[in-house]
Amino acid sequence: MLNNLLQRYKGDLGGISPKWAGIAPQFNGNSFGEVKDAAAANFRHHDEWLRARASGKVTEQQRKSIRVIEGALGYNALSQALMPPWTRNACADIVSVISEGDFRILERRFFEFVKAM
Repeated sequence: MLNNLLQRYKGDLGGISPKWAGIAPQFNGNSFGEVKDAAAANFRHHDEWLRARASGKVTEQQRKSIRVIEGALGYNALSQALMPPWTRNACADIVSVISEGDFRILERRFFEFVKAM
């Protein structure tokens, strides 16, 4: 739903090319929009990413989203014993991070990002 809202808003801006990277709020160096994009890609493609990981053929496009997801969820080299979050639907975990479990925080961060665009 967040993806649909932001994509619609981006389209409504018309000729203006809104910036997604480098604006607040950020989560481990990635903007709300970048995290939202990676989560949307994870929702659509996590099964493909799992197969790509198994075959050792993860593409650069996949890696870009994977890095954002790992950053947002704090997944790192010490987490290697755990299943990587991007090999499953990690959207609920990502929403938990960007909202801190509070819808009001999610709403505030969403509008903060939209205004910054």
